[in-house]
Amino acid sequence: MVATANLLKLVEEFQSSNIPVLPFKGPLLAIRAYGDLSLRRFGDLDMLIRPTDLLRSVELLKANGYSPVTSATWLQKTNWNISDKKDILLISEDGDLPLELHWKLSGSHFALPLEEDRLWARAESTNVAGHKLPTLSFNDLLLYLCLHGSRHSWERLGWISDINELIGSADAIDWARLTAEADRLGCRNVLGLGLYLVHDLFGREFAIPDWNRIKSDPMFHELASNICSSLFSNEGANWVIGDRYAYHLQLREKFTDKLKLHLHYMRWYMKIVFTPNRSDEGVFHLPHWLVSLYYVLRPTRLFYTYVLRSKRGKKRRER
Repeated sequence: MVATANLLKLVEEFQSSNIPVLPFKGPLLAIRAYGDLSLRRFGDLDMLIRPTDLLRSVELLKANGYSPVTSATWLQKTNWNISDKKDILLISEDGDLPLELHWKLSGSHFALPLEEDRLWARAESTNVAGHKLPTLSFNDLLLYLCLHGSRHSWERLGWISDINELIGSADAIDWARLTAEADRLGCRNVLGLGLYLVHDLFGREFAIPDWNRIKSDPMFHELASNICSSLFSNEGANWVIGDRYAYHLQLREKFTDKLKLHLHYMRWYMKIVFTPNRSDEGVFHLPHWLVSLYYVLRPTRLFYTYVLRSKRGKKRRER
């Protein structure tokens, strides 16, 4: 398989350049959870590096035929430890194999705050085509998969299947240690929702200390019902920003995590309000040298459309 061969070559290049790297998902998840590369489809590669190695890693990948989709200017930032971004996307020379280069496992607004030293110290290895590749530990991978699915509102059934198969592949799981880690990281709800979905769709039971509480929790029942309705509807997932905001907020446990989430969505709302689009251009028809005025006119148009006009329409209906 081309993707697997490319991964093996890239890991060797990183190791030769003394850049620590942890590939995960893709071929490694197929082997680890399903026991066979052919049993799980994947269309890209994921690699985790330390934030301090980002620019060197990008140069190494460029030398191996990969081009960043992200602009070069954006890549000049120096302190990636405090960035709310988590990865950059690169594309192979033939355009067939995307690669996500991560320096964090999630953005700051919905982060899995695994301390960098702990994450690398707990790393394990997986045998892929006769090569031992370093990767995330079982516990870190399971928490990450639950976080990734929860952050994206579980829009793919395959993500739930991955967790089911990963759990089924383990000889033994220290659930007490896993839940204690999830508690420390503020990810207990994230883990609980992932396990609830696996139970709901695959009928798997867990020896987790508070499994009965999770199964009877109305929050998990409601969230799982909404997720399954989206998964198996003809229209698919169609979460509006307000629904996604409320859903994410339910999963956050720590005050600081909730605050980060509020700030993230406030920025998102502000971007929607102030970023012009074709509708604004169609209404105002400004000449090229006045295009900057669209940033002022757009919130004015939105206020008129959704506040003033809405109030007038309501008054007419009341008459």
